Amino acid sequence: MAKVLFIASEMVPYCKSGGLADVAGAFPDALARVGEEVRTVLPFYSFAKAKNLEKGADFHIHISGWKVDGTLVYHHVNGVKRYLVHQPHYYHRDGIYGDSHGDFGDNDERFAYLCEAALLMCKIENWKPDIIHINDWQTGILGPILRLKYAQDPFFYGTKIVFTIHNLAYQGWFGPTIHRKFDLSDSVMRFDGMEMHGSSSYLKAGLQYSDFITTVSPTYAWEIQGSEYGCGMEYVLQARSNRIFGILNGIDMDEWNPATDPHLGGYNYSADEMGNKEILKQKFLESLGLPFWKHVPLMGIVARFAAQKGIRLLESAFEEILAKGTQIVVLGSGEQQFANSLKYFESKYPRQVRAFIKYDNTLAHLIEAASDYFLMPSRYEPCGLNQMYSLRYGTIPIVFSTGGLADTVFDCDEHPDNGNGYVFHQYSREAFLNAVDRALGLYNYPEVRYVVQQRGMRTDFSWEKSAHVYQQLYSALIKGY
Repeated sequence: MAKVLFIASEMVPYCKSGGLADVAGAFPDALARVGEEVRTVLPFYSFAKAKNLEKGADFHIHISGWKVDGTLVYHHVNGVKRYLVHQPHYYHRDGIYGDSHGDFGDNDERFAYLCEAALLMCKIENWKPDIIHINDWQTGILGPILRLKYAQDPFFYGTKIVFTIHNLAYQGWFGPTIHRKFDLSDSVMRFDGMEMHGSSSYLKAGLQYSDFITTVSPTYAWEIQGSEYGCGMEYVLQARSNRIFGILNGIDMDEWNPATDPHLGGYNYSADEMGNKEILKQKFLESLGLPFWKHVPLMGIVARFAAQKGIRLLESAFEEILAKGTQIVVLGSGEQQFANSLKYFESKYPRQVRAFIKYDNTLAHLIEAASDYFLMPSRYEPCGLNQMYSLRYGTIPIVFSTGGLADTVFDCDEHPDNGNGYVFHQYSREAFLNAVDRALGLYNYPEVRYVVQQRGMRTDFSWEKSAHVYQQLYSALIKGY
């Protein structure tokens, strides 16, 4: 059994801004289920949804020579001891990373404080981690803090760092002297440290000072070592290529289970008994004020409205997809320009389109379950979860071949024996529409479509599967790999 300290800037159910929170909420639980001893550390934001917390130790950390006091609070959930770092000056704000005015100007301090507080927790409780698992740029600074500031502390001798990249595009850029706030020597600002183009990058710190780097899918681990997806870090990653490995994220197989999903209004179904899926589709469309036509396929979209998610490509093809005889239901939020265009399509095609500009968990479940196809034309997707939700619900995904999409969705025409969706390999309107055409062709052959749906529904996307792979990685690192 390894002792694993897992640190993240956001975590379900406490707070969420993106997919990192889902991973940080589910993955430690899965590690505990496969036998590891796990503790998590998270900032205690004022809006964090946390109950039954107990007060832990008080501590202080020096930032720019000033003593900044904090308190650890904690509770046990699903076999994991979860700590939240209480420091009102840093964490009692309206957002996780910023507000309507932009990113918070002291994010360098806020997340360095989180990292050192996690290390102090270990010392205060005399709990020495075998592995410290950090995530994305917000925790990248832990590497130099541990390796330089605590270099002479025998308590952490032998402790290994695993750094997971959830999205390389966010890199935590700050000024060239911020390291001095945290009592780090100038040696950290070298090309083989956290220096990048004359500034400092928390992401690069994580890449350089970790013992091993993982990404959230195997294809993404390969993609980010090239110029197209490397976001300027490709040469750093290439230099560490023998210490990079992609491990596919999992999903909560209990929450996303069409046989038991409470959001489906009693119209549950399974891979063996799928009759309720069609009934649910009819009831769902009627609830939205859309007509139900048995011969017309429903396409679902649940996404953040951003260029990365392929919304611009979707805009360019939207009307032609409708002209092929489809209905489309969209749910999401993000950039206003995309929200406006989707609402425009709804107003122009009131019998075919509904667009919801919000976050709604129940509606997300209903769209995944009631749709025949799920559109996910992301330009890049480190892992992606919605395509896995779709497969789980017998909803056939149509995706671009990138990142985790390429690792989970296999084209039915290219792989007739194990195809579970439709994939386009050139990022263009024509290639996207070709994939849609091929997918719609399947709609007229329900017996074949049923086989494809069953393949997706019976795939194991559980977190336990991912946790077992990480368990092997941890074991290898502890043994000196």
